[in-house]
Amino acid sequence: MRKILFSAIAVIIIFSGPSVVAEDELNALDYIPPNQFISGWVAAGNEVFDRPENLGWLLGDGLFLLLEYEPVWFATESYERGADLMTVEIYQFENVSDAFGFYSVSNAAFVELNPGPNEVNKPYDPPPASEFDTIRIINGEYIEGFQDTFYFRIQVIEEELHDTGIRAGLYMQGRLPGASIPAPMTGILPADNRVRGSERYLKGELGLDLLTAWTGYDFLGFREYDWKAVAAEYRVSSGYYYLLMITEYDDNDTAGIAADRLQDYFEDQYWETVMVPPMANGIHPRAFENESFAAFWSKGNQLWLIWDCGSQSKLTDAITQHER
Repeated sequence: MRKILFSAIAVIIIFSGPSVVAEDELNALDYIPPNQFISGWVAAGNEVFDRPENLGWLLGDGLFLLLEYEPVWFATESYERGADLMTVEIYQFENVSDAFGFYSVSNAAFVELNPGPNEVNKPYDPPPASEFDTIRIINGEYIEGFQDTFYFRIQVIEEELHDTGIRAGLYMQGRLPGASIPAPMTGILPADNRVRGSERYLKGELGLDLLTAWTGYDFLGFREYDWKAVAAEYRVSSGYYYLLMITEYDDNDTAGIAADRLQDYFEDQYWETVMVPPMANGIHPRAFENESFAAFWSKGNQLWLIWDCGSQSKLTDAITQHER
C-alpha cells in the first residue's frame, strides 16, 4: 500500500527547470559552509540548489515525507579530505514549525509489520539523545539538527562521524539564523509525565504512518480537511509508556467526524470494545483492545488518542492523567 501511495505522489511531481531566487532573499544555499570551514576539508564544488520537489532523483523516497512539511529550498555540497567524504544538506521551510516537524519525524523508521520474537518496534520512541541540545547522531549514519526555518543533515565516513560531524553541526548552528524552537503547537501537549525529546509535529499521512502504521486508512480526514497534530510519549506506573496524539481541526464538527471514523477503524480491524469509566471532566472515552489497549475522545476541535498501552489498568491510568 505504501508503494502505491509513493507512486501516486510521484506522478503528481512535475520536474521543472532551474528555479530563480530574488537577489535579496537569503536561502539554503547562502548557508552552505565555505571551503575549509573545518580545517583540511575542501569543497568539492558539486553543489546543488533547487526546489525540493524538483529533486526526486537526489532525495529518493525521503522526498515524500519532506513534501508534507512544505519545504522551500534544498541545498547540498560535498567536502573532501583525501579519500574521506562529507556531505552537508540544508532543507529550508516556510516556518519554524515545519522545520521542527520534519526534524521530529524524519529519523523514525517505518514499523516492521511482522517483527521477530525478540524484536520491539515502537517508531514513536524518543529519538536518540541530542548532543548540544539539538544535534544528534541517527543510527550511526549521520548528524542532524534544526534551527529557525532550517533542518540540516551531515554525513561523514563512519570513522569520522562523531568528531567531524559534531564540529560541522556546531558550525551550522553558529551559521544559521534564529534559534532551535519546537513547533508552538507542541505547547498543547500536557507536561506531566511527558518524555522530553519525544515530541512530534505531524502534517500528513506519511508522518502519521510512521507513528501508527495505519497506512491507507483515512480516519483523520487528511484528504478532506485541514488538520495538524502533535504527539509525545508519556510514562505511567512501573515505567511503562504510551503515545498520546492530539489532532486539531478547524471546528468541533470535524473532530467529531474523525472520532467516528476512528471508531470504525478499530471495529473494522476487529479490536474488542473495552469499558472504561468517564473522565472527571464528563467526557467518556471510547476504548479498544487488540494486542494492546487504546482510547480516544473528541474535545472541542481536538481529537485525543492514547495508543499502545500494555494493559487495561495502564490504559485507565493513562486516561486519568489527561482528565483536565
